[in-house]
Amino acid sequence: MPIRSLMRLIPVLAVACCLAATGLQAAFHLPYQAAPPRPACQRVPGGYCRPEYPEVAERLDPETLDWLVRTYPVLGWQDMDPRVWRPKPVPGADRVDGFRYDTGRRNLEVEAVFHFGPRKGNGALIEELLPLDGNRLLTVNRASHNLSVINTARPDVDAVIPAPRGLRSLEVNPTSQELYLVERSASGMLVWSLKDYRVTDTLFVDFSPGAVLLSRDARWLYLTDETNGYLVRLDLTRPADGPARLAVTLAAPWLIAEDRESGIVFLAGQKDGRVLLCEPEGFTRLGREFSLGAPLLAWSAPAEGKALFLAAGDCERSAVYSLTTGDGTASLTKLADLGGAVTTLGTDTKGEKLCALAGQELYSLDPDAYSNPAHRGLPAPAQRVLPLGSKVYVSAGMDWLLVLDEGLQGRIDQVQVEFGPGPILEREGALWVANGLSSSITVLDAGKLEEKFSVLVGVLLGRMVQHGRKVVVNNLFRGNVMVLNPENYIIEDIVAAGGSLDFSAAANRVTMVDDSLAVGMDYPPSRLSISATLDIPRGVRLFARVGDSQSYLVEDQDRSVERVDLSRRFRFGGVPLPAEGKGMFTWDGAAWVLSAYDLYRFGVGESLGLDRSWPLRPFKFHPPYVAADYVSGGNGSQVHVMYNGQLLDLTSTPGRIGVIRDDPDTSYCWFGTTQNALVFDRRDNRSSAVVPVDGTARDIYLPPGSLNGYICGEGSLTVADRRNFFRQNEIAVDGDFVYVSGEELYLLDHEDRSLLYVVDGYRAMVYQRLRLPLSPTDAASDGERLYLLGGAEGAVAIYSNFPAAERLPRSVDRNVWDSEADRRSGEHR
Repeated sequence: MPIRSLMRLIPVLAVACCLAATGLQAAFHLPYQAAPPRPACQRVPGGYCRPEYPEVAERLDPETLDWLVRTYPVLGWQDMDPRVWRPKPVPGADRVDGFRYDTGRRNLEVEAVFHFGPRKGNGALIEELLPLDGNRLLTVNRASHNLSVINTARPDVDAVIPAPRGLRSLEVNPTSQELYLVERSASGMLVWSLKDYRVTDTLFVDFSPGAVLLSRDARWLYLTDETNGYLVRLDLTRPADGPARLAVTLAAPWLIAEDRESGIVFLAGQKDGRVLLCEPEGFTRLGREFSLGAPLLAWSAPAEGKALFLAAGDCERSAVYSLTTGDGTASLTKLADLGGAVTTLGTDTKGEKLCALAGQELYSLDPDAYSNPAHRGLPAPAQRVLPLGSKVYVSAGMDWLLVLDEGLQGRIDQVQVEFGPGPILEREGALWVANGLSSSITVLDAGKLEEKFSVLVGVLLGRMVQHGRKVVVNNLFRGNVMVLNPENYIIEDIVAAGGSLDFSAAANRVTMVDDSLAVGMDYPPSRLSISATLDIPRGVRLFARVGDSQSYLVEDQDRSVERVDLSRRFRFGGVPLPAEGKGMFTWDGAAWVLSAYDLYRFGVGESLGLDRSWPLRPFKFHPPYVAADYVSGGNGSQVHVMYNGQLLDLTSTPGRIGVIRDDPDTSYCWFGTTQNALVFDRRDNRSSAVVPVDGTARDIYLPPGSLNGYICGEGSLTVADRRNFFRQNEIAVDGDFVYVSGEELYLLDHEDRSLLYVVDGYRAMVYQRLRLPLSPTDAASDGERLYLLGGAEGAVAIYSNFPAAERLPRSVDRNVWDSEADRRSGEHR
């Protein structure tokens, strides 16, 4: 095992003396570890969906999308299939026409990075809120793959600690002021200084650690090697001895904890529910073993308590256990059996009160004995629970903090916070509620339940549009649209209109569709350009624009479809759907709504009406084609074509369809599947060719006026001749299209989301590799500069061939380059 600079991990010798003098308050030490995926239980029908949420889901990577669906079921993503796809035009155009072939953009350099949000902060989608010390908190930011250090005295963001591969686990050494950080699939551990927030050391090992734990006397450093089945221990006082290994037979991943009084290490298999004990001195397994009898669902260790609480079970039943130690022995006690899968456990500081959440059910248990727990149904799905004093606080719904008495009786008080409330902490009489979607922390007075202030950790940006020398960015969950002038790097306007952004280049208009309001504006948006507003009292679930008009087809929260005309400020129809819609599009004078098992066709005239429906499971569409799952299951797809108001069966494909693209110059349509690319002739819907692809065809690009077609496969970019469909070349790039312009292709590395390839498709070569300061979720270009939006980082990176110095942001006196030009007004906060 190669280890570099292990001596620097040795803490000061005063650590053990300090612990012996003060005494250890907590019986169990449980460092942070990423929570296991929640079981795929059947969710309760209903839910609430805002138009912003599908926009976020479309722009984020699959891992973040999975987390969003799992953690926020209230958003209306119950049974939502992420494969439902809406055609994404090149921003700034209504069709996928791209721009002219411009070889001058192949020598790109970063011109500037325009940051929104707080200084030093870019934390988006907060997953966890952890106490660091008396003056600092730590947020785990899932979407932006980093940690934010929150100074509670200012309050503000002190620093950001990146974890680009995704955080797996972390440990804090309070005496040496160091943070030990383990990323996913990393061959080692990073050591960060909590004094100046710099990497001070790197521990290299010959395996990928899963969890990390520092022993009570700071002598031993434990790492889990779950791939090979070992618990690895390093002696920090004698690094020359090398690592010691103890074989462990548990189903990975593992949960690791330490009894602070005896030093015994506990290991639990999250999938099999087995718990093993390891003796520290001889580093051997103790004879006794416990079993929870089911997969581990949740855990909690109070800061000053004497027990470790564990929940295990499945979708039908679960149980809560208390793991305690005393007199050199350990015991496992079942506290209660509960219905459904427990999603989270919450305790007070001393571990005298214990609460569990299972969907919309809240339970209060007695940590000292088995009993029938107090039970209460909640008005919305809950995320976290914190028993504190005589109250129980629950974060739930879109923006609620629920307050109940300790007996779970009486009235439930509701306090409004920001979007996506989750983790809750109590600090000096104040409640800190981390809001995952708005990327903020709401601080409330615990007694009066009044908001004291809010800490902005980052911003989560949605869609970006570039048109007419302006860049428009949707500032999701902050309720506004920002207009950026790239010539002077200043926010020219902030328009208080939130929701999902829809842009029509033909009409030169921007429409913001919020929870129950549609706002129409001329481009560029401004406070003065608002020309139409219309209330949609029953809420918005899905919407689609009808052509280039100001009319929209809307599905509300009651599953009714109506037509909304902003120009006349009027709503038509109100046709109820038998099932909740999952996707919606308009084409050829008709509207189509996809549900889980049916496809509905609507007429969009003055009198809105449901024409007919077809029984199938659609999951992807691109007019006039619809792809559906096999009714009997399997790994393939069925392809249907919409013709003359009918839906005709076209063909079946052996592999699942991932993308559908029309050829803009011919009558052909290309289907990308998990095995190859299929080409159909739209004139007679006849199969014309099969283009072989390496692995799954993730995306297809057919540039107008070109003889080439480009298919993103697994490990390579295939160049196919659009005349004879022969595969004529391959480019060794494993990426996904970020932006395309003629034969210029910009691909993001499929694994490393900050690596951009600039590809010359005509010459079949990678022209440039760029390391980006963000992970792009949207892109646009004005023909000279390339704009990349990092939705999770809250930033826009601007690239050009040769940056013009006179365009760079300047200080007020115009003499010095000002990297903070975008923050001078302070309006972003």
